[in-house]
Amino acid sequence: MIVHKECPTCGRKLNLTSHHVLPKRFFKNKSAREFRFELCRDCHTELERDISLLGDEKVAPIRYIRKLIYFVFRKKQENKLADNKETLQILRDAQTYFNKNK
Repeated sequence: MIVHKECPTCGRKLNLTSHHVLPKRFFKNKSAREFRFELCRDCHTELERDISLLGDEKVAPIRYIRKLIYFVFRKKQENKLADNKETLQILRDAQTYFNKNK
């Protein structure tokens, strides 16, 4: 897990919460739950709302990862923030792991 001092998508320093890259309700194995990072409560809620658009059934891990990458980049552009290499690395690591373990 990555522990940030501020939200990597908006820069807020309060109310950081842990977000699992892959939804716990669908991916129960321990290795899937290792991929997580911190977001502020507002960004976490917005991200969960975006992810819910994928539906109530489990989809391929890559679809969740792509949704996260798009969300992180979109929010960073909106807030004019520099790239957070740690957050991008965890998303790349998750993508690599799940591509190898299909």
